[in-house]
Amino acid sequence: MLNWFAAYYRPGTLTVGHDGWVESCKYNHTGLRATIRFAGKRDCPATVIAVLEPGKGYTGNCTLRERQPGTFELTVPAGADLVEVVIRT
Repeated sequence: MLNWFAAYYRPGTLTVGHDGWVESCKYNHTGLRATIRFAGKRDCPATVIAVLEPGKGYTGNCTLRERQPGTFELTVPAGADLVEVVIRT
């Protein structure tokens, strides 16, 4: 239960699922920068969840869907095995 709570509510949390590995993740009050490696070749997109401080206007190098204040879903294209995510104010 605590892991689920952190995945959606604790700023600075990045959740990538079972087929992803976070190689690096830096978070501060201006945003988040992470490198994620996915296992094998995927035939479908993956979803990554990033939690940042709510109430700021964020932009990123990928599509951001804010599911609730500060909690964003990012879509990683199928076939991508190494992804750099940049989200900033």
